[in-house]
Amino acid sequence: MFTYNSQTRQQLDRAYDQLVAREIMNFKGNKIATGDQNILFASTQEVNGYLFLKLSVLGALHMGQKTECQVKFNGTSISITVDSDQREIETSYSTTLEKGITKFDILVEEDLMDFIRNEPQFSISILIPHVESKGFFSYTRRFIPCDEFIIHDLEAFRRMLGIIE
Repeated sequence: MFTYNSQTRQQLDRAYDQLVAREIMNFKGNKIATGDQNILFASTQEVNGYLFLKLSVLGALHMGQKTECQVKFNGTSISITVDSDQREIETSYSTTLEKGITKFDILVEEDLMDFIRNEPQFSISILIPHVESKGFFSYTRRFIPCDEFIIHDLEAFRRMLGIIE
């Protein structure tokens, strides 16, 4: 019979931290933007005719486990907010490195493609849900920004999405 005690918990936590630290140190990806404390990586994947933007946030972001997030594309005159495709998102976080990796996808629909194609400059914000209790059965749920990312090479980002050759 397996017994679970605090020493076992510490060993498991240490092993998990080492695994995540190794993943962070060996992480490779297409860096598209940087924020104050995080780096945003992206790639695309087409599934059944739908285009998805696969996003990875590497850095200080430590969401724990959330039900979803939103990605806000902030243009000079308009902005577009897109919900994450996943309903559960979790950060793999290393306490040793004080960094984590958070991965999620968004569906790239035509309005977002038009925005990316036509906006001369824009930034990307990751919004995470925050719930405030207002009483026993009452609460408010809103999304708060965790970081704003500045695109490094807008032309390369558009090329990755197939907007330009």
